[in-house]
Amino acid sequence: MVSNSISIDREKDNKLSQGQARLKELRNAPDRVMSSVIKKKYLNILNLAFKKTETNYEWTASAIPELLKLEILGREDKEQYLSLLKIAFEEPQNDFYWSLRVLPELLKLGILEKEDKELYLKYLNRALEKAQTDFEWASYVVPELLKLGILEKEEYKEQYLSLLKVVFQKAQTDFEWAECAVPELLKLEILGKEDIKGRYLNMINVVFKQSETNADWVIYVLPELLKLGILEKEDKIRYLSLLHLAFQKAEENSYSWAKTGVSEFLKLGIFKKEDKRLYLKYLNRAFANTDREKNDLFGPWTSSVVPELLKLGILEKEDKELYLKYLNRALEKAKTDFKYARYVVPELLKLGILEKEDKELCLEHFNWDFKKGQPIFDWVRCVVPELLKLGILEKEELKESYLKYLNEAFKEAKTDLSEAESLVPELLKLEILSKEEVKGQYLDLLN
Repeated sequence: MVSNSISIDREKDNKLSQGQARLKELRNAPDRVMSSVIKKKYLNILNLAFKKTETNYEWTASAIPELLKLEILGREDKEQYLSLLKIAFEEPQNDFYWSLRVLPELLKLGILEKEDKELYLKYLNRALEKAQTDFEWASYVVPELLKLGILEKEEYKEQYLSLLKVVFQKAQTDFEWAECAVPELLKLEILGKEDIKGRYLNMINVVFKQSETNADWVIYVLPELLKLGILEKEDKIRYLSLLHLAFQKAEENSYSWAKTGVSEFLKLGIFKKEDKRLYLKYLNRAFANTDREKNDLFGPWTSSVVPELLKLGILEKEDKELYLKYLNRALEKAKTDFKYARYVVPELLKLGILEKEDKELCLEHFNWDFKKGQPIFDWVRCVVPELLKLGILEKEELKESYLKYLNEAFKEAKTDLSEAESLVPELLKLEILSKEEVKGQYLDLLN
């Protein structure tokens, strides 16, 4: 009985997907397809979808939002649109997808205009009221209503401030309000950065506190808050204090702070070359922490913190002696730890500090004699392309070692699927040999 029900649901989903695909084709079809025909078919499907919501929440969760995203409904269909909008606003909210998916997509169509101000105010007041207790209304419906530009900012600023106060209060202890409502309301930029910086920084402090018992605050809330760009270069002292705390948390064996917290602070780009002395201290600490991750597949210091520090570009040619120390260490580790090959060495090479005089070093590592079980795939896919981009090595110098890799890879690929689908294509992408030079082995492998 259950399998039969699943089969029916899948058949419905397939028919809906086919219908959506057909509508996309019609919308993009040549002029010979009459727009009125398209519109009529589309409106029939949309009306049917709204009726279906009475018995199946999947229509509000997926079907209706996807239909609305086609943007076939326009201002010339306002009567139909207002009818659908009324249903969406007044539908009993036992199905939260109305506020999460349907209403936002309806509002994004921009069909409500200034001439609809009276109706708009009715819906805005309802949304603001619901937003006091429902984070979906605060996160998705209110912002879309305000984006329509039907009211001037001064006309709703007081109500916005009132809602913002409630949202910040709830976000102190409620993860969903912190992750969704706070960022979405602040993105509207109704208030200047200076007007909200105090409450914003307090929210960052809340993340530090809440992360002690729930890592999701770091993984999901912190990135959304930092992306707002409210923490700026002018706040460097505060920024460095927060970065210091994040490093401390990460070094206390907090995976989330190492993987996400520290990295997100670094991505802000507030750390600059004038901070090199402090930067080098963090870089040393980060490299030191990678030593304990050799057997950790997801090691956050190796895969996240060190690469983000290197991406800042603070290491320069004048730091070459120190740079070579890091590079040689990283190249050696990359021969046994794929994380170094995949994440660290490429970022070190991208800094462009190596020069023609370093050719011997480059050749030494390109000509490395791989042993079974070592991370050759990540080396070939991530390290070698960056070595070649430096322009220090000539392809002629690499052919002998390259042929050794390639012959071994083709040999293994005949019995090892992973070699055939990953290593061989990556080697061929390097284009060190011409197509004619590899065609024989290539055709043999196809056979």
